[in-house]
Amino acid sequence: MRAQSARYGYLVYVFHGDAQRMKRKPEKKWVLYGLWTHSSCPVVQYICEESDRSAERLGLELLGQCIPQSNRQIQNSSNRGRWLVVQNDGVKLDAVLGQGNGLAPLRCSIKELPMESPFSNLISRRPRAYRERSPERRHTIVAPERHAPERHAPAGRPSERQTESPVNNPPLQWYTTTRGEEILRNIHTSCISNFPAPSLVEMSRDAVDHKIQLSIKHNDKTFNIHFPNNFPQSSAHVLYSSGIYSDMKVPDQAKSKDDIVGIIKRYCACYRCKYRR
Repeated sequence: MRAQSARYGYLVYVFHGDAQRMKRKPEKKWVLYGLWTHSSCPVVQYICEESDRSAERLGLELLGQCIPQSNRQIQNSSNRGRWLVVQNDGVKLDAVLGQGNGLAPLRCSIKELPMESPFSNLISRRPRAYRERSPERRHTIVAPERHAPERHAPAGRPSERQTESPVNNPPLQWYTTTRGEEILRNIHTSCISNFPAPSLVEMSRDAVDHKIQLSIKHNDKTFNIHFPNNFPQSSAHVLYSSGIYSDMKVPDQAKSKDDIVGIIKRYCACYRCKYRR
């Protein structure tokens, strides 16, 4: 099955923020990590200027590379034969998908997703030394804080430190732990597997409280999954929208990838969701 109709037969999904970063540095070679849909369309989830093992630890696959438009030397490092090459002239991106086995490369259309990739934020904000440690030896290193002595307020009035806004110190999010990374990766992979193109699976990250939201557009319906900071101890909230309903809260509990996929299939109720389990 092929992806939705486009200028060329296949679509390459790239987040808008990543596309702009590559265009600003057209002379660089970028390494592209992400996932493949069932219709063999690549979804670029993370870009970097050199290989990064942290991306592979999160379950992202090496998809290919972005090279300057003038560079014609395309190196295929993929073990599966398929290899994505994006050519960059600083203004636009052109994509070619190598198929291996002596088959001719396929021209692809690029579709930009209107947000930042959550994987980019998750990986790039960690110091490299921390990212490369083994999971068994990870420790959080906290530098000693320097602040003025605490001022005691008059009785009945909270002190300045008590009234500090939680926005300045957002709570630690569940996906920042090793176990949380694995859960997030499995949820994202499961949703892409169960709802391939032309359905659209997107993840976004709030810039203030750093909470993750998963959006799935399937069969003219939209499901928004809002994760609490202590997921899966607390359930994610699922909002369901269609031509009839707008942001209707689903009462079902969502604490795992199976819960999330099951809720979407139950409330969608299309032929594929009802009979193709």
